[in-house]
Amino acid sequence: MNHVNSSVILIIPSASYRTNPFMDAATKLDINILVITDKSQVFSEYYPDNVITMNFEHWQESIENIREWSERYDLKAVIGVDEESIILAAKLSESLCIEHNSLESVKLTKNKYLMRSELKKSGLKSPWFKRFSVHETPKDIFAELSFPCVLKPTFLSASQGVIRVNSFEEFGKGCEMLSDLLAEEKVKKRGGDQANWILVEEYIPGKEVSIEGIVNDGKLKDLAIF
Repeated sequence: MNHVNSSVILIIPSASYRTNPFMDAATKLDINILVITDKSQVFSEYYPDNVITMNFEHWQESIENIREWSERYDLKAVIGVDEESIILAAKLSESLCIEHNSLESVKLTKNKYLMRSELKKSGLKSPWFKRFSVHETPKDIFAELSFPCVLKPTFLSASQGVIRVNSFEEFGKGCEMLSDLLAEEKVKKRGGDQANWILVEEYIPGKEVSIEGIVNDGKLKDLAIF
């Protein structure tokens, strides 16, 4: 990207802890930024012309202001800084005709069950998995299980609600713990219908490795492996 006179839009939810790193990076690159947030942030008063505060669910109400800014500053990208903002980033990019990940692909990353299903459909190796309702009795799926296995919500991140179970007894207790978690008002509001489901999948032994990277034009650039 040629940074001279270029710009990016950063979608930063008020609860995000990634604000400073992204703002620092934009400053170092000397690019114009427009911050879109759902609540007034500490830096808002210092950049009144570069911050739009809006309800993320009603983003269309602000699209003309965003479009005007993007045309004025040669917009190159719309970036959702965390999981809570990536769908809005895809919607805005599509509306502004900016290169972006498809809305369909972004939605898959927000639902572990759909993502597992798509990977399996594409022929990629993946662990055995099954989705079941929080209203089902654990005994209803005992015949399909092998241990150890892993229970998890379909939509939470950062290992929230991920439980390894080694027996039928632990499976029942794990389901009860997850059902209680998914019934919490804040979690239920965030997950919507997904809060009604639990994912169980095969446990794969071995060393766990995580990779962070960026895919551009089908090519992966790894940023960190840990």
